[in-house]
Amino acid sequence: TAQNNTYPLGTVHSVGSGDLNVYDVVGDSETKTKNNVAMIVLYDIRGFNVTNTRLFCERLAYEYKIRVLMPDFFRDQPTANATWPRVEQDLLTVNTYLHSEGYTKIGLIGFCWGGLRAMKACGNGNNVSWTNTPFFTGISIHGSQLNVPDADVLQVPMLFIRAGNDPSFDSITAVLDQKLFGSRCEYKVYQNMTHGFVSAGANYSNPANVAAIDDVHQTLRTYLSKTVASTYPFGTVHSIAGSELKVYDVVGNNGATTNNNVAMIVLYDIRGFNVTNTRLFCERLAYEYKIRVLMPDFFRDQPTANATWPRVEQDLLTVNTYLQSQKYTKIGLIGFCWGGLRAMKACGNGNNVSWTNTPFFTGISIHGSGLNVPDADVLQVPMLFIRAGTDPSLDNITAVLDQKSFGSKCEYKVYEDMAHGFVSAGANYSNPANVAAIDDVHGKLRAYLTKIVGNGSENMKASFITIAFFAFFVKIFSALL
Repeated sequence: TAQNNTYPLGTVHSVGSGDLNVYDVVGDSETKTKNNVAMIVLYDIRGFNVTNTRLFCERLAYEYKIRVLMPDFFRDQPTANATWPRVEQDLLTVNTYLHSEGYTKIGLIGFCWGGLRAMKACGNGNNVSWTNTPFFTGISIHGSQLNVPDADVLQVPMLFIRAGNDPSFDSITAVLDQKLFGSRCEYKVYQNMTHGFVSAGANYSNPANVAAIDDVHQTLRTYLSKTVASTYPFGTVHSIAGSELKVYDVVGNNGATTNNNVAMIVLYDIRGFNVTNTRLFCERLAYEYKIRVLMPDFFRDQPTANATWPRVEQDLLTVNTYLQSQKYTKIGLIGFCWGGLRAMKACGNGNNVSWTNTPFFTGISIHGSGLNVPDADVLQVPMLFIRAGTDPSLDNITAVLDQKSFGSKCEYKVYEDMAHGFVSAGANYSNPANVAAIDDVHGKLRAYLTKIVGNGSENMKASFITIAFFAFFVKIFSALL
């Protein structure tokens, strides 16, 4: 039984020069749809003319405001005629059509029969003509016959959803966890549902089934928001030579020398190293500002309490030395929550810090936890402080820093409608207000860093001129003697 459809209906039309029809739903009739995103739906074994599957397309397009196309792969022929080469060609045909319509981020959603095909199309197996998949993500909903060989050649993150009576994801997860994008793959099981509960087999007279479908749509929107936002180059995990310390390392400019030889070290929040949202922050900052961003694993899979300040300090010095060996001359810090306080400490010369002068040119605290006056007293460089409306006031910090020579360069920003953690681990990419706030934070960071780096450049330039002039004077004076 299909739910009463209150969403705009799609239209059936042909694409390309062949006989391929699509069910086409535009999510926002007045403006270009969200972020130029389009999703291609690969239906289940019931085929093209199933009300429940079309309803899924209509709801996704309307609620998420994206373009959704469902091709008719079977063409009213036996299912066996829809061979992989023909499905692949149909996907390329629709992909070309969507690009011609101005859509730049195209993904796949497959049900049952279509779930496996979505997975195949997101990889580069021998039976796929492309070297690099043209799709930015795939979603498999109660996918049938998902397998390790296709997981082995997967190239982009995927969301996997299954019912309680569908096969386990364990073998797939074990493979994908080893991939660079493994932390961005997601898995969800609806234990009380049965195979087909979202598409052709959906029972809209069953409240539990309706609730599960509602949750699936929410899960999809959240996942897509994160994945659309994370179309930045991935970083790599490696250890620093001669150390047990691992870092998540993102180079923002295709491996070339990055912006002004600037690098930022990110100190994560209490959730630690393997958090998708925090890594996404690093990737976006590196890509948009074209700088090097490294996030060390201070916790090392140990209790947080083991990350004492002396050990954190040593880790920061290790990474700083490594970055200097890579020719980065301006190294700063960004800390979230737990890391916000440590960034502040490292930008000063308190008694519990071994350096007399901080090696870092600036620090940024984002919803920092435990910020305090003693650490503000010994701060040596400008900082940017960002907090949520639920975080403690920065007034006592501001009062201290206003008295310093660099006080006018310190900046403060409050996002009153946000809650603690909104930029990193606690970010909610299905909430438009949270997404807008994150966008603003990145804009604020880039503007602040540009100013501070520029100030630093002028100071360095002035110092260089002074030294050069002095050397020239000494040389002339010596020649006269």
